[in-house]
Amino acid sequence: MAARANRPLDILCFFLAGFLCLLPCAYYFDCFSLEGLTRPWYALGDIPLMCGYYQAFAEGDGYPFFPHFVSRLNAPYTANWADFPTTEELIWAYGGVLTRFWGFITAYNLSILSAHVLAGLSMFLCARRSGADRPSSLLAAFCFSVSRFLFVRDAAHINLSFCWHLPLYWLAARMLWEGRALERRHWSGLLLLCWLAAWLHPYFWYAWMLMLLPCWLQPLLLKDWLRARPALLLSGASVLGLLLSHLDTLLSWLLWGRSAQTFQRTINELQIYGLRLPEMLLPCQHHLKPLDEWAQQHYYQGMLNTGYEMESHYLGLLGLLAVAHLVWQGLAASARRQPLPFEFGMMGWLVAVGVCGGLNMCAGSFGLLLFRCTCRFSVVILAGALLHLAHWLTQRRTFGGKRWAWLFLLIPLSCLDTMPPRPPGKDFIWDTVKNQRAMVDYLEKTLPAHSMVFQWPVMEYPEGRKLNKLEPYEQLYAYMLSKNLRFSFGDCKGRPESQWQQYLDFKDKEALMKQLENYGFEAFVLYRAGVANPQLSSWDNWSRKPDFVSPWNDLWVYRLHPAQVARKPPLMPSVSFGPSFYNEEHDQRMRWHWAFGTSTMEVIVPDPCPYRFEFGISAMGSPTDFRVWLDGRFLAQVEAPAEYAVYRQMTIDLSQLKPGIHRIRLQPQGSLPGRLEDGARLSFQLVNPQFVKP
Repeated sequence: MAARANRPLDILCFFLAGFLCLLPCAYYFDCFSLEGLTRPWYALGDIPLMCGYYQAFAEGDGYPFFPHFVSRLNAPYTANWADFPTTEELIWAYGGVLTRFWGFITAYNLSILSAHVLAGLSMFLCARRSGADRPSSLLAAFCFSVSRFLFVRDAAHINLSFCWHLPLYWLAARMLWEGRALERRHWSGLLLLCWLAAWLHPYFWYAWMLMLLPCWLQPLLLKDWLRARPALLLSGASVLGLLLSHLDTLLSWLLWGRSAQTFQRTINELQIYGLRLPEMLLPCQHHLKPLDEWAQQHYYQGMLNTGYEMESHYLGLLGLLAVAHLVWQGLAASARRQPLPFEFGMMGWLVAVGVCGGLNMCAGSFGLLLFRCTCRFSVVILAGALLHLAHWLTQRRTFGGKRWAWLFLLIPLSCLDTMPPRPPGKDFIWDTVKNQRAMVDYLEKTLPAHSMVFQWPVMEYPEGRKLNKLEPYEQLYAYMLSKNLRFSFGDCKGRPESQWQQYLDFKDKEALMKQLENYGFEAFVLYRAGVANPQLSSWDNWSRKPDFVSPWNDLWVYRLHPAQVARKPPLMPSVSFGPSFYNEEHDQRMRWHWAFGTSTMEVIVPDPCPYRFEFGISAMGSPTDFRVWLDGRFLAQVEAPAEYAVYRQMTIDLSQLKPGIHRIRLQPQGSLPGRLEDGARLSFQLVNPQFVKP
């Protein structure tokens, strides 16, 4: 009866938690009106990529289980987005629904607000479920919703801000660790959690799998098979869920081949993006000026050129207090030879895996490079710390009779401590979008519906390089701001259907425009920010003047006259280089990639493919014999010279190969050269790799 009588109060506190979590976001983003909700809060970085998924799902170009092909990108073909595996279909579908009704700008803003509110509400419910009182649960909910991680990730990866399910991890893992009897409702909830983990951000899925591992490994070591079974079954269900979330990508690779260029990771990235404990203790930008200056001078100033994602890991004073209390409890229990507190042991395990040089780094040394950003475990640790904080405060006598007073004292202090300073330059963000919108408005008014627009310079997608001052995903704004125009940007890099763009000759502008007209393009957009001198000067001095110039003078539009009978550009093969190759270098005589040891290239062969793949091999040190393998089949053995600009030419006829991925392996014979004076190890040069049409 008492629990039923308290239910209205719990419901009231639940809505109070939602309001408390929403209020600081409204202040931070200056969103107390409808106008504030319809203006962009962020514009560059990875924001256009996130909004691009929203737009694609809103237009029906994204469905779970089916390969993602975006019809209005990569004109005159369609953009293949399945080569870049993403598991966050729930987030993209949610954002797509919002975009369909209110446009991508408001949709992204609503996503930010809902991510913060959901995080707080989930923490409140989990804290109450685990036995914490209402004021302590409200405090934990508020601290989680205003955590530094969420505010910083809003500005780059909204899919990371949807971390509301992390408190559920801790409740479920504790239940499994303690070996509690699971009823049917428990199984339903746990299987749903496995599905959510697989269809939200993959790093949170990785954390969930790591939290499950001790829950079945320890009972197995003790030969307690019955206790290990639930965690093992849930681990299997989570793996199955992840495979299903990648079904679209797997189907695409099976049917149309895979570009290995799209998703590449290197061992050094596990160091750059590893979990660094000082960043959970020291805020990067803080309202308290002395603390901010000390952290900048003694830590972050030396990390600027070596570390990334530094700003989001600060746990806050209350989070750090909870961690310190957990460490004290763990050390005390260890000294008394008592069982360690669950949260202490699980946090220690997550740190041991994710910390720089930890188990994740060791696994990466053997080629397991996919989960590089273990720094993101900080928010998982914060969720466990705040749940512990709620329990600790519930048990403290100091809070007796004064809990609500303490709550409303600690909430503003926590807000001041964890929220980063408000971002400057909001007018610049709004003007950036207005500048893009002016160009799109001109195109839509003057071009027929469904016209094709070519965007120059050609940029790689996704995770491409910044060109001069042009951001990697900035060209997506034209797609998102328009209704039916088609654009050339946006195909996953290395795909045969977009390789033709890499071979266009920008020097002869008249020939370039004529070629694009033959392909059916109605307009050409020059992104001047992506072109450096002297190329930019050649555009300024061109006799033909643009038909439209954006307000910032950075977007020039040239109208084209498409051929009456347009033809599509040729499908071309593409090549990606394995981890043993270095980046391309060149001089006036040739281009080359240095490589060390046995090296592999992957070539995507389209259908049809009337091309040959030509390359040269030049050895390092002394002439060396090389074995050349194609798809595991011995092809030839050649001797490569060891002189500058002298190489053994190789030719592989691609027209005789089946469409799909083919692997070329170059295997030097004999002993490998030692280190050079600068520490580099080099075996040979791959010279002038190119595709030639007979």
